[in-house]
Amino acid sequence: MNWLAIFPAFLLPVLIQIPFKKMGIPNTGLLFVAAMGILGLILNKPLLTIIYKILSKRKYIMASAFRERS
Repeated sequence: MNWLAIFPAFLLPVLIQIPFKKMGIPNTGLLFVAAMGILGLILNKPLLTIIYKILSKRKYIMASAFRERS
């Protein structure tokens, strides 16, 4: 079951690098993947804070939608 969650994390960098390799600039693909990783590390906490605030505002709306289904 864990492989279903981890597989996209392994596959996405490879898929990002393929176009750069086909253009003949494979190192640029590696730099792009590295930059995305560093950006993800830097923005992790602020993005989680924003998502938390949005979900906190909408929690009653989401809960009522689940209650309507059952």
